[in-house]
Amino acid sequence: NTGGSIPHLAFWDINGHRIGQYKGDEDGHINQNMEHKGSIQNYQTVPKGEARQPEYVMISTQEKDAICISYVYASGNGAQWAWYGDIGFNCGADWFLSNFKVGSGTYSPKCVWIDHDHTNNLRYQGFSLHMPDFSSTDDRVTQFTNNPDTLCKSSPRMKFWENITPNGLIPFFKPPLKYTDGGADANPARVIDKVKRSIGSSRHFSRNNGNNKPGRLIVSSMATHSAKELCESGTSVGPDFVSTTERVFCDMSEKEWWYLCSPDVLTGCFDLKTEKM
Repeated sequence: NTGGSIPHLAFWDINGHRIGQYKGDEDGHINQNMEHKGSIQNYQTVPKGEARQPEYVMISTQEKDAICISYVYASGNGAQWAWYGDIGFNCGADWFLSNFKVGSGTYSPKCVWIDHDHTNNLRYQGFSLHMPDFSSTDDRVTQFTNNPDTLCKSSPRMKFWENITPNGLIPFFKPPLKYTDGGADANPARVIDKVKRSIGSSRHFSRNNGNNKPGRLIVSSMATHSAKELCESGTSVGPDFVSTTERVFCDMSEKEWWYLCSPDVLTGCFDLKTEKM
């Protein structure tokens, strides 16, 4: 179950001026595979209520029920932007597989974990995003592929925070970024952090045991879900997992994978019927 407490949200415009906030609720819960939609009033703009585009978003949790987020969608004043959990995964965030489908229903992005009290070695309390930078263009994708530091080591663009409060401030691009006609950064060197940093945490962690839901087993038939990838990742967190497409079981406590038992594999295998090795 990757559902959890509703997180807190904060929005800023292109110049880093706050637009508004949404207060998460300890008693509010987003179930697995559930969308949570809300409308935020522009009550913190100057002048109050002025229409602004939500270029910067911060998502944080103050409650103890961790949540794994597959995507963030922000719209306002004619703008529409989306960010997917695969982007966080590619930059080393704590992650798990998700069967939440977006778009036409053929894409299931990975989800990324945030948690207030860092139980089960979950490192991050929240993350912040510069939403326009995740609109996919060929030139932008090429830049992120060839120079991943412009994505993963650019704090105003995307940063995962070990500790951040709902009223916390995030970094902004000042002055606002300029782009090429193809959507890439006009000056890539400008967006990369000038000091060496991790994805956002100095917390030392060991991920030999990535099981934050002991006693649970997820069985998936989705072709895009790889139990091998899950087990072989140093940043994956979640319950034991079976891919019936791969016919592989991932033991998340040991971070080891085994083939499912079959007439051709009788020993050193996982019996899906008894759920035992």
